[in-house]
Amino acid sequence: MRLEQLIAESLEYIDQNLEQPIDLEEICDYVGYSKYYFSRKFKEYMGLSVMEYVRRRRLAKASDEIISGRRILDIALSYGWQSHNGFTKAFRQEYGFSPSLLRGMSMQIRNIGGNVMEQVFLRQIEEHTDQETLYSILKEELQHAQIPIDLACLDHIYSYACRAYKGIKRYSGDPYITHTLNTAIILAQMETNEWVIMAGLICDLFEKTAETPDTLPANIDPKLKELLIRLNTFNPEQAQWEDEEVIMVKLAQRLHNMRTIVFMKESARNKKAKETLQMFLPIAEKLGNQKLSAELNNLSLKYLL
Repeated sequence: MRLEQLIAESLEYIDQNLEQPIDLEEICDYVGYSKYYFSRKFKEYMGLSVMEYVRRRRLAKASDEIISGRRILDIALSYGWQSHNGFTKAFRQEYGFSPSLLRGMSMQIRNIGGNVMEQVFLRQIEEHTDQETLYSILKEELQHAQIPIDLACLDHIYSYACRAYKGIKRYSGDPYITHTLNTAIILAQMETNEWVIMAGLICDLFEKTAETPDTLPANIDPKLKELLIRLNTFNPEQAQWEDEEVIMVKLAQRLHNMRTIVFMKESARNKKAKETLQMFLPIAEKLGNQKLSAELNNLSLKYLL
């Protein structure tokens, strides 16, 4: 058997079994060669080991499923990772950003006019839903995504947010806290971590209230306080992927704003879309996803030119 045919058959077998617990020995048995011979020839031809190739293909397929809207934990378990955290670590090592950020990206592109993300499922929430109902929905989303979070701490932050935003209204006339609750819900749908979700509940505290980093209650966790400070100093034109948690909060805020600003001027919508797409283009390049890249290119022609 020619080497090219041998490799082609092994690649086809691997792709057909990405959701199965395959190992090197099983792959070698399929192609009919010893582990030593096949491993050496595979690496010579592909430039990486057999199981490293399997890992990368699983992550690539997982990224497609994240875009389609499947729950991240379910994807992780399907492709052989035992936990959300383990999968997130592997995904970040491969691409430089988390699966939660990719989920947020897919939600954003669908909102600003893309078609590739139409399968993404988002729970529809009526615009004028009251804050207590929204808080219940947030807890339901956390349970659905199986995000580990200290509910007592979440209740504490929610109570603080109610006090801090008391009396402040949105243009719609709704209490302002309904915006931050919706932001937190979107972050739960993105399957981010507990600190990002709690930051969503008080994401623009320093902009909308008299609070400052120095006046925050002493019992606010230092991790949350540090994230709030980073949110306050965020500049989208100088965004770095080290600020991924901040970017996710900002994207969730923007998504809710774009859903609820009915009479947004075209120029304002174009500006927001342009900023969003500029942040996403590096992601598409790292993923090497041709369908996603084509969609971003189409949107770029619409909004960036």
